[in-house]
Amino acid sequence: MRGDRFAYFLNAVHYCIWRGSRRLQLVIDKVIGRFLLFFGVLFLSPKKQERLDIHIANREKETYGYFNNKKRGFHILFANDNFGFFYGGYSIFISFLLNGIYIRVFEYINPVLLIVMLVVPIWLCYIPAYRAVFTNDNYLKYYKKFEKMDK
Repeated sequence: MRGDRFAYFLNAVHYCIWRGSRRLQLVIDKVIGRFLLFFGVLFLSPKKQERLDIHIANREKETYGYFNNKKRGFHILFANDNFGFFYGGYSIFISFLLNGIYIRVFEYINPVLLIVMLVVPIWLCYIPAYRAVFTNDNYLKYYKKFEKMDK
């Protein structure tokens, strides 16, 4: 697999995690917003309803940058963490597989060798994933491509 296909795949996974997080927030905001509006219609006076509507609109404006900033927003940090679980999973699987084979063959493992056999595959898998997605904010370039494809 060529490096650009690998980077494209990893950035696509990162984008899907980010987009899923954003969609989940939109659904939660709609549910909570509708509940508040329903609550407002039933129990609040018209003047209080107007204040509630203004408060909901202001909250959306205030929190938009916090959640949707593509460099340090909540959703991008969430996507970074979950992406770490994604590419950490296959490297951990490889390291446990290597340890299992070694223990099966030799029946004893040196603790230092155990640590090396656990850390090296994780480290070797982390480097290409980090370089493909996070170096110089490469994911932002791919996000532009993916957003054009979505439209």
